[in-house]
Formats: sequence, structure tokens, C-alpha cells
Amino acid sequence: MIFRALEKRDDLEAAISVLCTMKGVSPAFASAVLVAFRPEKVPYMSDEALLSMPDCDEVDYTMKEYNKMLGELITCQQRLNSQVSQHKL
Repeated sequence: MIFRALEKRDDLEAAISVLCTMKGVSPAFASAVLVAFRPEKVPYMSDEALLSMPDCDEVDYTMKEYNKMLGELITCQQRLNSQVSQHKL
């Protein structure tokens, strides 16, 4: 069920949420498990990744922060892809 949410439905949040229902599993730990399964789809939630985000003063391992980190990473990826495209012209 966990891996199906990620593989078939491309629903990262659902996969992390299912893992987080287990005692002692945070979004950071869940991301570590899932990154081993699909490293190209799942960013690892680390102190460094969280603290690199704008306006982040402290680490908070919640689903809200994971989604915020994911959004920042997608924005960065899009910016870098557009710079690469411009250099190819």
C-alpha cells in the first residue's frame, strides 16, 4: 500500500502519511525509507535541506514542513532547468 501510493498513484504525501501512522515514524524517517525505493521522486528531509529554505530558522519535522521543502525544491529545479535551456540556445 505504501509503495503503491508512490508508484501507481504518484502520491508522495499519501505514502509518507501511511508510514507516519507507525509509532515513532516522522516525515523525515518516512522520506528516508521512501528515498531508498524511488530516489528520483522522493527528496530526503534533512536538517540541511530544511535550513536551506528561505525563512527557515529552525527544523520542524512535520508534513507541513516536508511539503514546504518539496515546493522549494521543485521551484529550484524549475529555475535550474530554465537556465540550462537558455544556455543550450
